[in-house]
Amino acid sequence: MSHWTVIVFDPGNRDPDAVEADLLESIRTGDDSLCRNPDDPRTWQESDGRVGWYLHGFSYEETIAQLTVPCRRALAMDVNDTSEAAVGYLYEWVDGAFLKVDTYADNEYGRACLDYFALKYGIQGERRV
Repeated sequence: MSHWTVIVFDPGNRDPDAVEADLLESIRTGDDSLCRNPDDPRTWQESDGRVGWYLHGFSYEETIAQLTVPCRRALAMDVNDTSEAAVGYLYEWVDGAFLKVDTYADNEYGRACLDYFALKYGIQGERRV
């Protein structure tokens, strides 16, 4: 079974480098469950300023609760390739923590989830299939 989670952070008015630095610091100082390999956490930046983090098989709920990454919002995509199912979770940064504001599920490897969040909120997640 192949299962993966990707979180994409929309920096809003912040510098993407600062958002990625905060993400890396949260990973470095978080507990052992936060990242399998904190020395190589698999983060990246897109040309439009989004910051991404690939978490293979990790639980996004516990993970996002540990993060201190001030940004406009974050989109977590939890995908199971075997069942072709996906759930997307949109969070906004409110009073120093991520607050879940919307959820969407599909049976299309996450394609419908990504389209939903792009159309409704203007945030683009990581397309893997």
